[in-house]
Amino acid sequence: MSRTIAIALLVFLAFAPRFWNLDGLADVVFDEVYYPKFAQNYLQGIDFFDAHPPLGKYLIALGIKLFGYQPWGYRCITALAGALIPIFVYLLVQKWTNRHFLAWLSGIFTALDGLLLVESRYGLINIFIVLFGLCSQLCLLSALRAKKTSAVWFWVIGLGIFLGASISVKWTGLGYLLSAIAMVVVHGYYLKKWLNLYQLFLGLLLIPSIFYLLQWIPHLLINPATPLIELHQQIFNFHQNLGSGEPLLSHPYCSPWWSWVFMIRSTAYFFEFRNLGIVYVNGMGNPLLYWFGAGAVLYALLRPRLHQHSQGLSLYLSLSFLANLLPWILARRCTFLYHYMPASVFAFICLAIIADLCFQQKRLQPASIIISAGVAIAFVMWLPVYIGLPIPPYYWRMIIWMPTWI
Repeated sequence: MSRTIAIALLVFLAFAPRFWNLDGLADVVFDEVYYPKFAQNYLQGIDFFDAHPPLGKYLIALGIKLFGYQPWGYRCITALAGALIPIFVYLLVQKWTNRHFLAWLSGIFTALDGLLLVESRYGLINIFIVLFGLCSQLCLLSALRAKKTSAVWFWVIGLGIFLGASISVKWTGLGYLLSAIAMVVVHGYYLKKWLNLYQLFLGLLLIPSIFYLLQWIPHLLINPATPLIELHQQIFNFHQNLGSGEPLLSHPYCSPWWSWVFMIRSTAYFFEFRNLGIVYVNGMGNPLLYWFGAGAVLYALLRPRLHQHSQGLSLYLSLSFLANLLPWILARRCTFLYHYMPASVFAFICLAIIADLCFQQKRLQPASIIISAGVAIAFVMWLPVYIGLPIPPYYWRMIIWMPTWI
């Protein structure tokens, strides 16, 4: 397969499932009861409280401004963000390893994940955390690889902006700050290339902080009654008290952090009986991608030099996976599978490294084919519940392998 065809296939898999029939399911699905309304409040200048920073709602508001307050309007920017994620995964791995096949396979695996797809198709904000977080990592890697001083500073500024943007969607974007620190350490150890302290301070602290504070200005102009510090206290208290005490009983789809890796509990976004069958949207990952990815991360942790071309990529990925997953141990609130998305992308790349490693050895090529084909078949098998295609009851029963997937 030529590089042009391969990249075209990646772009098709990234965009087509996310934009197909984007406004055809329902007016409101799952947490769309909140975020599009909040975005519309910004456009109308209505005072309100939200438990997250405002950037994600600004972006949804942009779509509403362009196309109106209807499903296409408040879903299109999210779909675009989700479609760009596999492409940025490709660029990140290509930049680190200069191996097209490995980068392409990483992007394909990311495009074939179900939860990233579901979250991309609705007026939700979690997908922006992943996109901006990956952009920050790509900017940091570009800064570390840049030869000219001016280029280094350019990419450091980009790092700060996108890292600040990720945190400005939800505070969970701070996991990408830990990923950036892991990249600096791993890249310096393997390739002996570092950023100086001024560049690190600018890219990892000063610019993200400035961006974070500036993005609050439109919100505070519309909601002037509550000072910024008090507003942060309210947000913090809200999350501390959300399902605290007995979080698994506070919502039927709550799930503990350790269960996400094995995709034990999914989240139903929409369910309706229609003449053509059941229309069911399930916020679940690609099962084989999740399970194979968990094994790949474990293997990468045990063998950080497992790929001769990775130059520390495997170690960076496994550390970034942990950086975006383990802080959830401290969570007192009800948590959901979609909180796993920032970590999951690093698991998908780890799996691509394993598949590429197997493909390079003739005796292990069948394993690479089994992994890749299994992920692709699983995506097709569960695609109806990712995009809301009508399915007969027998098919619904066939793909619900666990009672906790309902």
